[in-house]
Amino acid sequence: MNRRVAAAWRIRSGATVSLSPTLVPAVETATLIRVLARVRATGSACVVAGSASDRTLEPDCDACASHVANGAVNGSTISVTSQNATTREIIARDNSRDSTRFQDKTVGPAEGLTQTVQYDPEMATSLEDVLQAAGNPVTHLRNLQSGPNVYPGVPPEFTNWRDETQAWQKTCVLFNQSYHMADLALEGPDALKLLTRLGINSFAGFAVDKAKQFVPCNYDGYVIGDVILFYLGPNEFNLVGRIPVLNWIRFHAATGGYDVKVELDERSAARPDPFNRKSYRFQIQGPNAMKVMEKILGTKPPELKFFNMGHITIGGKPVRTLRHGMAGQPGFEVFGPYADSEAVREAIVKAGEEFGIRQVGGRAYSANTLESGWIPSPLPAVYTGEQMKPYRQWLPADCYEAKASIGGSFNSSNIEDYYLTPWDLGYGPHVKFDHDFIGREALEKRANGPHRKKVTLALDNDDVLRVIASQYQKDRRAKFIEFPSAVYSMHPYDKVTKNGKTIGVSTWVGYSANEGRMLTLAILDPEHALAGNEVTFVWGEENGGTTKPTVERHVQTEMRAIVSPVPYSEVARTQYAEAGWRTGTR
Repeated sequence: MNRRVAAAWRIRSGATVSLSPTLVPAVETATLIRVLARVRATGSACVVAGSASDRTLEPDCDACASHVANGAVNGSTISVTSQNATTREIIARDNSRDSTRFQDKTVGPAEGLTQTVQYDPEMATSLEDVLQAAGNPVTHLRNLQSGPNVYPGVPPEFTNWRDETQAWQKTCVLFNQSYHMADLALEGPDALKLLTRLGINSFAGFAVDKAKQFVPCNYDGYVIGDVILFYLGPNEFNLVGRIPVLNWIRFHAATGGYDVKVELDERSAARPDPFNRKSYRFQIQGPNAMKVMEKILGTKPPELKFFNMGHITIGGKPVRTLRHGMAGQPGFEVFGPYADSEAVREAIVKAGEEFGIRQVGGRAYSANTLESGWIPSPLPAVYTGEQMKPYRQWLPADCYEAKASIGGSFNSSNIEDYYLTPWDLGYGPHVKFDHDFIGREALEKRANGPHRKKVTLALDNDDVLRVIASQYQKDRRAKFIEFPSAVYSMHPYDKVTKNGKTIGVSTWVGYSANEGRMLTLAILDPEHALAGNEVTFVWGEENGGTTKPTVERHVQTEMRAIVSPVPYSEVARTQYAEAGWRTGTR
C-alpha cells in the first residue's frame, strides 16, 4: 500500500537545512524515494535550493524543490536557508512504500534544525497517519464531526417508538437488522485456525449450526469489539456486527499466511448501494413470538438451545434460524439471501397480526440494549501499542476507527483509559485458556481480578426532570436529553462518581418505555457495584462541550443513580441467564 507521510521541521534564523537521502531512513535500495520540500515564507524572504534553480521566496509565497534518490544513496539535496528570525517550515513527502518509517522519527538532526515531526492530515492514507497528524487520539476522537451510529434502512418509527418498545415485552416485535451491521464471510481450510488465534473464546465443541459471541482482544488484553459468529458449514463461517472486529480478522487473513477467503458486505450507511445487501436478517421477539412462529410453520417451531441454528421455510423461502434475541425476550433470528427478504418479512407480519406484532423502527431499536444488558459500543483498543502499529498502518485513513467519535463527561488524555477488558463487558465467562490467542498472556495476568463489574444505573426521576426543565431557561442549560436514546456520539463515555471520585464509566444511556426510567449501562469498581448503592452520573461535557455537531453549548451537571441489576429486564435476567454475557456470570 502506497503511503504518503509528511515530516515538518522548524528552522532557526540564519541556519541552512539540507534534505538529502541521508536524512531519509534507509530502505531497500530498489525503492525510489522522491522527497518534495515545500517551503512557505511567512513574514520575510528565504532561499530554496534544489534540483531546480535556486529561488528566493518573498513573504507569503510558496516554492517547491525536489530530488529523487535510489534507496539510501546520496543524490541531489534540497537546502533551505532562513535569512532572519522568522520561523520556516519544510514538509518532506516520501512516496516510497516504506515511507511510514518517518513515523519512527529517525530523520535529522542537521545544523539549525529543531527536530519536531508533524504529519499532514491531508496526506494521510492510514489510521496511523491520521493519529500522528492529530497528536493525541483522545482530542481527535472527542472532536470528530460524526454523531451516533444510525439505524438505516428502516423508518425511525412505524407507529410510535413508545408502543414499539413496549411490544417486545407485551406482545411481539419484528426487528429488521438487515442494514445497520456489517457482514463478513470467511471460508477456507484455515478459517477455524484463524478464528481460534484471534478469539478469547473456547472453540471446543464448536460445530456446524452453532453460533457464539466472538470476542477478540489486542496484545495487551483489551477488547477490540464483539460480533456474532455463525458456523454455517464445513470451513464456512459468517460474522455479523460492527466493523472493528471484521477489520481485525481481514487484516490477519491478509497478512498472516492463512489459507482463507474473506468477503466483506459493508453496512448500508458505509456503502454507495445501501439496499444491495448480501443477506437479510430479522428477529421475532416477545412473549408471543413462538405463537407467531407456530402460525408461520403450521407446527411447533424447532426446539433449539440458545445460539443453536436450524432450517425452516417462511413464505416459501428456505430460511436459517438462530435461537437468539436482542431484547432479551423469547424468539428467533432468521436470515437468508437478500432477494428473499420481502417475501419473508410479509409472511411474518401477516402471521403476527393476530398476536399483536409490531415492526420496530430505528428509534425504538436503540433502546433494547438498555433492557438486555449488552454494551454495544466498546471503543476498539487499536490506537496504541507498537505491536498494533502494522494494523494501524494497514487500516485506511477513512476507516471506522478513524471516525469513531467519543462523547460524554469522562475525559482522560490517555486513550487507553477508554479501553475495556472482557470482564468489564461481562465477557469474563468467555475467556478460556485452552488455546493460544492474541492477548492471552495479558489476560492470564488479570484473570484472578479484581475486575470491574457491569451494572445498570437507574437515574433519579427528579434529577432527570431537573435536567429536562433546564431547557426552558434562556441560559445555563444542561445537555439536551434525546428520547429514547440519549447517546450523541459513536462511543459514549460518561463519568460515574462517588463522593467526587470517579468509580467507573457509563457506556450507553436512554429511556426505557417498558421500565418508565432513564437507564444507563455502566462499568463500576467492584466495591461500588452492589445493587441498591447510590452513585452519581455526570451528564454533559466539560467547558461547554466539544466541537461535535451533536453537542450544543451547555453546562455539565450531575444526576443521582441507583445501581441496579444487569439486565434490568427480569425476563432477560432469568430466561436468558445461559447467555452469560448479559450478567457476566454462568
